[in-house]
Amino acid sequence: MQTSPLSRLSPRTWFVMVALALTGQIAWAVENSWFNTFVYDTITPDPRPVAWMVAASAIIATLTTLFMGTLSDRKRSRWGRRRPFILIGYILWGLSTVLFPTVAYIKVTSLAIVMVVVADSIMTFFGSTANDAAFSAWTTDIATSETRGRVEGVLNLSVFLAQIVAMVAACMLIDSLGYFTFFYLLGGIVIMVGLVAGSLLQDIQLPLESAEPKRSFLSEFSELFDINTLKENRELFIILIFIMLSSKSFASLWRSG
Repeated sequence: MQTSPLSRLSPRTWFVMVALALTGQIAWAVENSWFNTFVYDTITPDPRPVAWMVAASAIIATLTTLFMGTLSDRKRSRWGRRRPFILIGYILWGLSTVLFPTVAYIKVTSLAIVMVVVADSIMTFFGSTANDAAFSAWTTDIATSETRGRVEGVLNLSVFLAQIVAMVAACMLIDSLGYFTFFYLLGGIVIMVGLVAGSLLQDIQLPLESAEPKRSFLSEFSELFDINTLKENRELFIILIFIMLSSKSFASLWRSG
């Protein structure tokens, strides 16, 4: 899908990018680390529910990113392609974060375990839609050869800062406020940032000749799994495999920590 990237990113665009990137990465970092400890501390010390939650969220995140990313590519509205997914997605992401700790009110442990997996999966769906699929695609849309390095620098820095917040600030807040207040606060921040930054976000205008998708959704989605795509982008997929292996090791360490 060809777009016309902005030749120069405005201060407004940088603000939107930094706000959404940092907030999204903080939300993911907290989900990766503190959702597990919440389950252990408030529902059950059995490690199996955490494993089920991790597996379910990983599968849903992958499928959601592919499915909703393709859907946003095909989106045509006066609100833009990515903007509706980011705006609504961040708001629902924050709301699902707020509601997540309420599963602890369920007194039947077996039911609470099922619901915590479901709640985490719902949160992952909205987070992957808003951040992994739509926001990541938007940053690709707006970046040019001149600005791509700075854009990637902002995105990578947000990951680093989010880890610090999740490991230090989040720990202090949970110790002083408790899990419930902490998740309420985090969810509220995600909702507020999504509402403000999502409203300010500007989509790239598509050329008139691409006003309507020329292929079906199924055709575009299935192309992601086409072996010819792998052959045509062999070097890229080799790099992605190495990234996957290194990220898998880091994620396992992060989850266990």
